[in-house]
Amino acid sequence: MSRAGLLAAAGALAALVAGCFGDDEQARDGGPPEQSGIRGDAPNVIMILTDDQEPETVRFMPHVRRQLAGSGVTFSNAYVSVPECCPSRVSLLTGQYAHNHGVISNRPPDGGFDAFTNDRNALPAWLQEGGYRTGYVGKYLNGYGWEALGNDPTEVPPGWSYWAALTNHTEYQMYGYSINAGGSVETYGEEPADYQTDVLTERAVRFVERGADLRAPFFLTVAPLAPHDEGLLEDMDVPRNPRPAPRHQGRFANQPLPGGRALNESDVSDKPRFVKSDPPLSRAELGELRTLHRSRLESLLAVDDMVAELSATLKQNGELADTVFVYTSDNGYLLGQHRQTGKRRAYKESAGVPLVIRGPGFSGGSVRRQPVSNIDLVSTIVEISGVEPGLELDGVSLLPLARDEARERPPVLIEVLAGNGFAAIRTERFLLAEHAKGATELYDVRRDPAELDNLTRLSRYKPVRRELSRKLSELRECAGPSCR
Repeated sequence: MSRAGLLAAAGALAALVAGCFGDDEQARDGGPPEQSGIRGDAPNVIMILTDDQEPETVRFMPHVRRQLAGSGVTFSNAYVSVPECCPSRVSLLTGQYAHNHGVISNRPPDGGFDAFTNDRNALPAWLQEGGYRTGYVGKYLNGYGWEALGNDPTEVPPGWSYWAALTNHTEYQMYGYSINAGGSVETYGEEPADYQTDVLTERAVRFVERGADLRAPFFLTVAPLAPHDEGLLEDMDVPRNPRPAPRHQGRFANQPLPGGRALNESDVSDKPRFVKSDPPLSRAELGELRTLHRSRLESLLAVDDMVAELSATLKQNGELADTVFVYTSDNGYLLGQHRQTGKRRAYKESAGVPLVIRGPGFSGGSVRRQPVSNIDLVSTIVEISGVEPGLELDGVSLLPLARDEARERPPVLIEVLAGNGFAAIRTERFLLAEHAKGATELYDVRRDPAELDNLTRLSRYKPVRRELSRKLSELRECAGPSCR
């Protein structure tokens, strides 16, 4: 029997035994009875998934830098398939581009939690069937558990052994939020001990500690709100939004805005109309962005502490060497670059994300500069776990690239299919973006990493544009092998 089959058989036996003893563990810890299996050589996997974190901010996170990047692999040109929360998170569950999994926005009818109708055939279910103990802690898909949309705040999606998700539209609050703990809603208050990231850390640590007593490998996703802003604070005069943990308040009080020449770009005459129509940012607007940037950085320090605590727990329980640790985000965020704020853009600050992987197969403190996509993470986890996917995957495993720095990766597709969207292709040398209203952007990112000079109208780049446009057309319709 294969390793995956052996794990599955052992897991099924453990589930049968657990059924004989009742479900006390579910009531106590927010998940169904644990499954114990034969470990074999399948590693644990922990994914920390932040919300709206641009790539460069990792340099302000010492534990991520030292404990993950220092002994792992950093992918410095990592992008998301869709620079928007929900479609990107579904790609992390399916390994597919949005034009294949069908969730193309954050809201119904074509986006949000209700649009993800294939959750029984996704990564957690494949891992659980292969003998893994699976856990989810934190923010799930937009609209999950939101009663105003007709959703059940106690629902536990399939495939998860342990479930502790922020529910009923309270995920955008660092205090005063609710967690669905395995079907039972728990509400948290306004005390320092209730700080969202710290509570999620406690639950993640508990999951790992319990896993140390079992022979089955585990898969855990921890998804804090940080550094996304808190919706309830938008119209309030507060010093920080998002609020950092009290111990981190003011740590970046003097930090300037990032962006270099792209910040409040002076000449946007070669940009699409949606950029040209925006006037330069005023001094007041830049001041607001500066405060936002400092708030975001301070909120990430609690996530950095999460990395340290999980790493220490793994080490104490003898699991660190057998754990693949993935640190990434669902999309980036523009803070005044090209006069833009937010996401849903092809620019690196919006579509780019931090991606650091540490563990078996990902070592050496090295950097890989080839463009990679979040859809590649599912292919990677499938390969290292040995489980069988139930879908045709669009991505490629990152294990070969981690072992061979010269290895090529196919061009990456970035798409926004809802509204006035775009489709873009990124290679090691170029970014080509074709917008819904006809505008085109072409940048030589090797010579122009800030993406300032649109080369579309230069005759000497016409062959490049033509070839990239041809490849982009193929990617927009690709599925499975044709994406790879």
